[in-house]
Amino acid sequence: MRVLRVHIRDAQTKGYSLEQIAEQARGAGIGIAAGTIRYALRAAGRGGGAGHAARTANRAPAQSPETTLKDEGQKANRNPRQ
Repeated sequence: MRVLRVHIRDAQTKGYSLEQIAEQARGAGIGIAAGTIRYALRAAGRGGGAGHAARTANRAPAQSPETTLKDEGQKANRNPRQ
């Protein structure tokens, strides 16, 4: 499917619907539905759908390494080791 994604996306940019693409595939002997193509394209990593949004909403905001190092330095200054 990975190889076909490029061709499917190219056909979409030319204005073909997923149903039309599925019809062409069926004409070439590939039994596939438009929904299957849609699912395969979504599963390819374009954000992952609604589940992706729910997972990322629960995460703490990412910090840059520089910010993290500053925070660690401030903690070390407050609690000096003896």
